[in-house]
Amino acid sequence: MAENKPQRSTFHKRLEYMVDTLRKHIVTGKYGIGDLLPSNSELGQIYGLSKNSVRKGLDILSEEKLITRLPKVGAKVANPQNRDMLTITLGCYNNMVREARLNEILNAFHIRYPHIKVQTLILPYDPYFKTVQEYIDNDWLDVMMINHSDFDFFQDETGSQLLDELVPIPGIYKCIAEAFTYENRLLAVPFMFSPIILGYNKTHFAQSHLAEPNSSWTWDDLRQAAARLNEDHGSFGFYYHMQSSNRWPVMLLQNGFRSGEAGNNSKSAKERFIDSIELCRNLVVNQPYSPLHFSESNSDVEELFMRGKVSMILCTYYSLNKMKNGEIDYDIAPLPMIHEPKTLLLTTGLAINSKSKEKNAARLLLDFMLSTEAQMIIRKQTLSIPSLERAAEWTGEEVMKRPSRYHMYREIIPTFRFMRDLNLHNRDMITIRKELKLFWAGMEDADSVWDRLQPILESGYRSER
Repeated sequence: MAENKPQRSTFHKRLEYMVDTLRKHIVTGKYGIGDLLPSNSELGQIYGLSKNSVRKGLDILSEEKLITRLPKVGAKVANPQNRDMLTITLGCYNNMVREARLNEILNAFHIRYPHIKVQTLILPYDPYFKTVQEYIDNDWLDVMMINHSDFDFFQDETGSQLLDELVPIPGIYKCIAEAFTYENRLLAVPFMFSPIILGYNKTHFAQSHLAEPNSSWTWDDLRQAAARLNEDHGSFGFYYHMQSSNRWPVMLLQNGFRSGEAGNNSKSAKERFIDSIELCRNLVVNQPYSPLHFSESNSDVEELFMRGKVSMILCTYYSLNKMKNGEIDYDIAPLPMIHEPKTLLLTTGLAINSKSKEKNAARLLLDFMLSTEAQMIIRKQTLSIPSLERAAEWTGEEVMKRPSRYHMYREIIPTFRFMRDLNLHNRDMITIRKELKLFWAGMEDADSVWDRLQPILESGYRSER
């Protein structure tokens, strides 16, 4: 057996690497029941450890009932029926059952690791951090899902201590590989991702003799098309849920706004902010009849789209999963732009509770969910984008209907921006959204909104990294 010596500098990390590797080889069947492991001296050479250290590592595997130590013979792989069942808890967002085929992934994990039972615990989007903190304090979580916005709350000395430092997963898309880092420590690994995109009804466009949206579109192009579509079909030409924290910030990004920066000679930060929020509102309310109060969530918008009541919407690859069985003929396109193309990138990651009592099993689950097997379940059975590049870009016989431009995301990677590029903390975004409600309803002017939010919008949250 030949393995590359790990590039680790300390004894503890080399020992941990040896134990983790042998454990994986045993539970995955690379070493079968009754097989002898390499001798202590061979293991020492492979992993750069002394015989004493190797013995300590084998003691750990023996305590886990993965091996049996035989005097003058060596370490033999034990029968799995003699292993104790372990139970770990995965905290997940409710929509991941559909958007990631989570049940199928966990079933595959149990086949691979029959001695580990995974129970799921639904995590709320709001209040996420307080809930996770409570669950961790009560030992209710081992592995958890976390999105990029919620990760803000873990980016300080206290919050970061709640999450275990992880090793990068090879093959993750470079654009998201470091999405969950704090002070050069990887605290979560990307599991799935999606840019904000434009969804449109192909039939409506064809019947109105309109060219379909493309990467050159501006928001003025969208407005003109929306007016024509509204006139021809009696539907909303364009609609999105304005209060969604993953929609309106796109305009700030496209306008070059960044908290804590004064702007440039041509445009002040105030002008950029006001132009952005006015565009957000005008795209929706300046239609023959305003759909302002037709939605309480993004799901409501997607439902209207699926019923043919809206011709164009802002959506994500995640939300395409609600449309996969729909009857309308739709496709996707990059977002229209203001000056240059930019879109907001949403990322869902996986993290490990640093206080977990079953950390080894938790790592096995995390590694499996980022494995080719699990990521291919996402690729083949959903319209979501797995974070593993070779899985996401797999080509073969499809088992479900996809929009013809499904792989469009690959071409717009240079336009991806994170919420952190606005230099605003998640709690600030919540405050801004609340202040915008009256403005969107036409009950307040943009200058008043700026005046109240000015301390947040001009202070800046993060120093340059």
